[in-house]
Amino acid sequence: AQTLSYLKIQTSLLQRQLKQSPCDYQQSLEISEEIQSVLSAAYVQLRELLSTFRLTIKSALLVESLQVLVEELASQYPQQIELTTDIANDMVEANKQIHIIQIVREAIINALKHADCDKISIRCVGDAEQITIEVADNGLQGSKLKHLDEHYGLQIMQERAERLNGKICFEQSPSGGVLVKLSVPRKTQ
Repeated sequence: AQTLSYLKIQTSLLQRQLKQSPCDYQQSLEISEEIQSVLSAAYVQLRELLSTFRLTIKSALLVESLQVLVEELASQYPQQIELTTDIANDMVEANKQIHIIQIVREAIINALKHADCDKISIRCVGDAEQITIEVADNGLQGSKLKHLDEHYGLQIMQERAERLNGKICFEQSPSGGVLVKLSVPRKTQ
């Protein structure tokens, strides 16, 4: 939505520029190139969103779905992404698993795009009461963590965690990057 609003403003600016100074080719070309660049970026974001919306769970296979997610992203980005887990597929209800996968996906994508890292680790552990999933990168952004109200993606992750009756926190990882820690109650038997 922000990108489309920006493009609308830039298009209005270009139209005004062409009406006022049709001979100022260079400035019109610069505005046009900026619009093209932002459109290309928006197209990439839209493709990622569509991939996310296509993500469904056919059965309660949380661990396998996380493995598929990691493989998919590892094939698209140069950073090393590794998953370690000791949880079982049946530790969380199937209807909650999609939220967990989306939170993990958002955390990985944020690290891939913003962390200036070369390694991302996903660790899943469970006990009798809850499962905990940590996504940590070795980038340099841990000391620059923003408040939730300043980052729309983090707000969405927070809302998803609340729907799961869980908690999510954003901390500096031991390697200096960002650590996203999600704790969710385990399914009751």
